[in-house]
Amino acid sequence: MSLIFIFLKVAFIGIAHDFYMSVSTISIYGDKAVLEIKVFKDDLEKVLDVSLDDLSVNIKEKVFEYFRENFKISSNDNDVKIHFKNVTDQGESVVVTSEFHFEENQKLTVTNTIFLSEFANQINIVYLKRQAKTNTVIFYRNRKTHTF
Repeated sequence: MSLIFIFLKVAFIGIAHDFYMSVSTISIYGDKAVLEIKVFKDDLEKVLDVSLDDLSVNIKEKVFEYFRENFKISSNDNDVKIHFKNVTDQGESVVVTSEFHFEENQKLTVTNTIFLSEFANQINIVYLKRQAKTNTVIFYRNRKTHTF
């Protein structure tokens, strides 16, 4: 896991990149879960055809809508409503944060299609942190859904 961490650090520090990826972390605390999705800023700007230099309410809503369509969670075959809270510009990357209600011991199914139709080499890494344990899954064009 430390090798992945080093790779991710290097990936989000560089100015230009020849690979495409997102990193999402779902942290479950009792009946509450926090979701953070980190993507390259220029990729998101290209996909949405907007500039993220000014994060107005309209731009944030466009970002939230994209992630509502491309990052879905279900539990026991029921869709989980994700409440997107904020978009943070971190220079070369953007972090979208959200919360949702979740019963700690239930199965969680994630469908992650972030940028998969736009970039052929896109990968999406998802970390699920629950009960002091972290599971990691990599999503790509042929693997869009996983149940934790």
